Amino acid sequence: MAGLARRISSFGTNLGYSYYYGSDQDTAPADDNAPRQLVLLSEEIATYVDANGVYTITGNVKNGHPWDARPLLSLHMSDESGAYEIEVPYGAIPAGGELPFRVKVPDASPHAELAGYDMAPAAGVARTVTLDVLYDHTLVVHPGGRLSGLAINSGSYTLEDPVLWAVVHGDTAVLDAARSEPLGAVAPGQTVPFEMRADPSISGVSYYSCFAPSSDSVHPLTAQRGDQKYLMRYESGAWLYRPVFAEDGLSVEIQSTNSYPFETFATVEIPPVTRSESFEVYRNGEAVNHTQRADDMGLWHVSFDVRGHSQDVYTIRGFERGETLPPLLADYIRQDMWAWASGDAPDRTAYTALLLLSEHSLLPEPLPPDEQSGPSIPDWVATLLTWWESGAVSDDSAMAALSHLMETGLIRPG
Repeated sequence: MAGLARRISSFGTNLGYSYYYGSDQDTAPADDNAPRQLVLLSEEIATYVDANGVYTITGNVKNGHPWDARPLLSLHMSDESGAYEIEVPYGAIPAGGELPFRVKVPDASPHAELAGYDMAPAAGVARTVTLDVLYDHTLVVHPGGRLSGLAINSGSYTLEDPVLWAVVHGDTAVLDAARSEPLGAVAPGQTVPFEMRADPSISGVSYYSCFAPSSDSVHPLTAQRGDQKYLMRYESGAWLYRPVFAEDGLSVEIQSTNSYPFETFATVEIPPVTRSESFEVYRNGEAVNHTQRADDMGLWHVSFDVRGHSQDVYTIRGFERGETLPPLLADYIRQDMWAWASGDAPDRTAYTALLLLSEHSLLPEPLPPDEQSGPSIPDWVATLLTWWESGAVSDDSAMAALSHLMETGLIRPG
């Protein structure tokens, strides 16, 4: 552990922001005039081989910026086969907050080493969630290391499928980073139960710390389909990776790893080509039960169960030939934008709607926040949205106008 911290402390690339490395510099400087930073906390990094034999890296990032931020984190690996990089999917971290992570490296050997990292804030609005763990008698570490507790939505809007993360400690060292299952829809003021646990290969769990919520329980799953990059996403208690399309492009094989002994689920989000696709799901060549539905943006969601302590190959069939269709403009996004335009919702509601449109490529990513001027969304944008609501401006014209405002910085996140 100490050796890993020393390796991390001697490595890094400055990408226009200031960072701190090493076990003696794990927090933001006390001087308010000093540079702000994102920090990979070196004393909370751990590596291990999970119960399925997959090399795993866990850690925790602190956001020292005065705004919410989503890190772009790239881990530099060295192995018997040479050097390579691992991109870590990351959620948003509130200003001054922390968010743990866990990433698996299926091709790494047990002799792999984490040599260093690069990190910078991602562009665009960072959607953080207001979900607080109750530190009372309900927060319990059970025999075997499982933790259970309660969390409350302390914000003013409903959270959709948030997850909770925590750092897992032994008596003398960090052991793992754990994540709860998605918690469903959590209304303002609602209290929900949650559970999390370390990987089954780990023993000697003493306590959990650094509890942090995230709205990002969905992970990218990108595959090459002919000459087209096919962008899927998934949500699961297991890990899905290495999607490969058949030569005809009509089916995709996806590897899965569930190191836990209990059954979980997986939902794969698939962009449509015809909006009339009918999918089938197979596990190691055998058909399995699944559900299929389209969301408000016209994206398919194919769901199926994943066996406990398994390494299976899932095949999804039923893809259609052709280019994928753009997402639909969901009614609830319109409603959120109009609520802001009419003064019935805060700026954060409008920013969140813009980010969702950006995530689905209907709008570009907003420029990074400006620490000096703070958030910015001009009042006269409400007039544009009013015209859009009345039908005087088409969807395409409204999206083009909002795109221009975001690209030129007239709309900036807070």
